[in-house]
Amino acid sequence: MELYSELHSVEVDLHVPLWQQTDRFGLTGRIGPRITFIRDAMTLDGFDEPPPLSRDPRDRSDLNVDMENWLYGAQVGLGLRWRICPFFLFSADANVGGYYADIDQEVSFHEYDGDRDAWSLNDSKSLGGLFGELRLGGEIKLAKSLSVRLGYMLLWFSDTGRALHQIKPGQGLDEDIADIPRSSYPDVQDDDTLYYGASLLPGHQVLKDTQRFGPAKGGPSAKDLPF
Repeated sequence: MELYSELHSVEVDLHVPLWQQTDRFGLTGRIGPRITFIRDAMTLDGFDEPPPLSRDPRDRSDLNVDMENWLYGAQVGLGLRWRICPFFLFSADANVGGYYADIDQEVSFHEYDGDRDAWSLNDSKSLGGLFGELRLGGEIKLAKSLSVRLGYMLLWFSDTGRALHQIKPGQGLDEDIADIPRSSYPDVQDDDTLYYGASLLPGHQVLKDTQRFGPAKGGPSAKDLPF
């Protein structure tokens, strides 16, 4: 069995400063639209005749499930920035929102020995759902213009279509679509989903040598820069 999943998200937010304490602490609110695309796929591989009776790859039969989720919604959130010490900056972002989802499902069967034609069944579903997101991060300053950024993300959706949840044991799917009863045709099943992950990125800041050429009139000197 092979599983494949991808997620892409685009958001446009209006940021509103809520609380600022010099350059050490800041709290910001945000609101805006968000579009998310999730593709989830599954392939079940098998052999008509198990080895050593058959080693011909044309005897293989594949059952494929492909799900596409388009989520159109909006979110509100808070962003926190806290410089704990001169060498470490902590950040936390939390978002909650709702969405309208279009879910498309394709279940297909392929047999490579040429005895039967491949078949494909399609279904779709539209529904509403909720989501929540938490992003935690930290930036460690290693040198004047070099840092390391750490991050961890949790993203939860209340209703999405996952490939693994579409086929049930004993559903009655067969190589020949004529042998599949109408009641066994797969339909879109939705469930809640949690995504999570971590990141580690180097950071580099290019600085102008203001001390060499002198500060601009009315501008900050090198000693006033916050590093």
